[in-house]
Amino acid sequence: MEPLIITLKQHTPLIHFQHDQEGATLRASEVKPKLDRFIIEKAFCNKFEKCKKYLVGYSEKEEGKLQEKFEKENFRALNYKLSLKAEKKVVTPIEEIYQKNNGQKGTISNPLYFANMGKTDCEKLLFVYNNIVHLKFFVFNLSLKKFIKNHICEFFYRTNFGSRNNKGFGSFYLSHEDTLYREPESLEKVSCIEIPTTNDKVIWETISYYYKRLKSGIPRINGEEKQYQYEKSYLKKSHEKMEWEKKFIKSIYLREDMKELENEYVFLRTVLGLPGSYTFKKGNINKDGREQFKDQIEVEIISAVIDRISSPILFKPLKKDKSTSIFIHVSELEDETYDSIKNVDFRFQLKFKFEYNELGKNGRLRKTNKLIPLGSRFEDQITESMKKNSLDPSQIERLKTFLNKKNYSQDKMCLRLPIIKISVSSLLDDYHEKELKYTFDVKCRNHQTINAKITRP
Repeated sequence: MEPLIITLKQHTPLIHFQHDQEGATLRASEVKPKLDRFIIEKAFCNKFEKCKKYLVGYSEKEEGKLQEKFEKENFRALNYKLSLKAEKKVVTPIEEIYQKNNGQKGTISNPLYFANMGKTDCEKLLFVYNNIVHLKFFVFNLSLKKFIKNHICEFFYRTNFGSRNNKGFGSFYLSHEDTLYREPESLEKVSCIEIPTTNDKVIWETISYYYKRLKSGIPRINGEEKQYQYEKSYLKKSHEKMEWEKKFIKSIYLREDMKELENEYVFLRTVLGLPGSYTFKKGNINKDGREQFKDQIEVEIISAVIDRISSPILFKPLKKDKSTSIFIHVSELEDETYDSIKNVDFRFQLKFKFEYNELGKNGRLRKTNKLIPLGSRFEDQITESMKKNSLDPSQIERLKTFLNKKNYSQDKMCLRLPIIKISVSSLLDDYHEKELKYTFDVKCRNHQTINAKITRP
């Protein structure tokens, strides 16, 4: 049996949890399950009768057990083996490293990945880049081999790998030299962001700007006062009649006035995926009128039923010689699935995080911070926090001032999804046409401005 060999080109770095190991690259244990599910859905419409003879463990004698496993346990393993071999492995930091004026090393977080913050260098994940990856398929069934050949391009066109893959990390596609290569533009037509560079940092900045302006809003500096203000997210702009969770959270925790509302608050941003938490900052002003510290609250999202809702948007960057196409793929939740979760309560748990000066080992003052979860009774929690975290009274007063309240209750801290499902595809179509006008500028951290253009499907 001659194996089927497919050659991939890596377009964006992979965030790999085993970056320090020899041969760390795209993993067969991630590729095969995703590919199997893709083929079973696309070629066999998720029907057991159509794909049963291609499944691992199929026999006429065991068909009944296999069908039960397929339907009740979501078993989707096709009967072939896969191995991978990579060339020219390069490992780099995810953060941007620069030299400070005092000669010390400084880092700037990636705009799409923050999980390394607060970790030591040994604990941080790194980027893994391989120029070429070879996939070797051992397939005994010739019909199954044909199905793999027919769907392999579309699979890699719609799929990324590793951590945060929906934001464009871990993008691979067939090499131009591979005999099965097809131009991405000849596959399913989707919206696409075109930028005149192949620089990874610009790709991240482009995706970050596009997504933030859509989902959470964009910070802007207000004139000479240099105060940060937020331009509303397009998701909120396009649903003005809905009162969303951001105002709900700020009204409770930051003591902003709540208006008399005709509509109930809804957890609107879950339309684009359920986050783990939200962060709100508030500066403390010293005697000179300057911002001395930035205290903040982290609001953790808790549900007894749902751990997470994946983002329905996947960004697929594919590089050319001097430009990059970032394809935007949308996976809508099925109506039946949405109906099953729209009445689930999401609770908001408050954690208070504030900066303060601490005497370091070298005898110098340094800025540090502590994260304090607050329970159901605010006053009791303050007393407990003083004991556990060795906080002095002045720090506790800052906590009280920040929250501006004496009592804290979580009785009404629950929200639900919008009653009627919002179409993400329609939302993006309107976003491109009405908000972005099919073009937008990205101001990168090196002060360079890149013009991005959006092509219609």
